[in-house]
Amino acid sequence: MADPSQIYSSLKTSDSIDQRIGFGKCRCVIAETRKLTIVIDSELDDELTSLAIATGRDKLALAREALAEWLEDQEDARDAETIIAQGNPTIPLEEVKRSLGLER
Repeated sequence: MADPSQIYSSLKTSDSIDQRIGFGKCRCVIAETRKLTIVIDSELDDELTSLAIATGRDKLALAREALAEWLEDQEDARDAETIIAQGNPTIPLEEVKRSLGLER
């Protein structure tokens, strides 16, 4: 059986390798990562801890996912601002909801 630590250490960023590990075949892909340290207040930490416990996920995964979603929302907002600034036609949200039958 291959030692996973040896497989991991032999990979470079964006490399992939097929190896027999244990009973099955595993494809390992290592993406480049960076470390970010943030300081959060105790109230936010308590909310994050509660969510982690409720979902069975770790706080780091939840924070990473939240940051990725926030960045995507910011990109969408910038795109919308560009469309509006260019004078492209827009449709009010209430009209979109009504046309899709989403109003309550």
